[in-house]
Amino acid sequence: IGMKITASAIAGQSFGYNDFINTASKALNFGKKNMWTYDGLLVSYRDGKVAGKGLLDDYVYLAWACLELYKSTFKSEYLQQAVGLAGMAVDKFMADGGGCYLSEASADDLIFRPMEFYDGAVPSGNSVMAWCLVRLAALVGGKWEHLAEKQLTACAAQCSTSPTAGIFALKALMQQVYPSRQLICCVGGNDAKSLVLNELSKLYLPQLTTH
Repeated sequence: IGMKITASAIAGQSFGYNDFINTASKALNFGKKNMWTYDGLLVSYRDGKVAGKGLLDDYVYLAWACLELYKSTFKSEYLQQAVGLAGMAVDKFMADGGGCYLSEASADDLIFRPMEFYDGAVPSGNSVMAWCLVRLAALVGGKWEHLAEKQLTACAAQCSTSPTAGIFALKALMQQVYPSRQLICCVGGNDAKSLVLNELSKLYLPQLTTH
């Protein structure tokens, strides 16, 4: 569900299609209502029945989705949800020295806890975690700056030995290394906010952080 929300939110940003952003918002609300419990995410829903504990990818992809929805709408609730999901992911999956395991320490259905950095057809959970932490460091600051540095350091070995296998982690690193610009908008009313968002959607500004 995280990938679907992210794709819809980015498409809505890029092409100015509010229907796509609304679809992303509805999907996130559905997931939050039905698959997000007080102690973590569930991954399967059918006919009102939910099952399966979330893995690293489930948390970080949904956090990424929340960050894209925040960028698309400037609604603080999405940033707060991204903070909550990233915080749970850190607590459940991050090793002391950085890098995240696929499963929780309490998981009993795997012989060992894998830690994967390879970006294949889709980015690895560790690369998406790096991206989310870097974005949160820019938006919120505080502890997220240290966590972003720690996660990027853990991704460094993969990026150094095989850069093409760590493209998304390198994208996160680019956000961290190159100078970023902050745009803080104080606008009144939805019409003014929509105008700002529409103008920004016409530009590719990867180093811009908007508030």
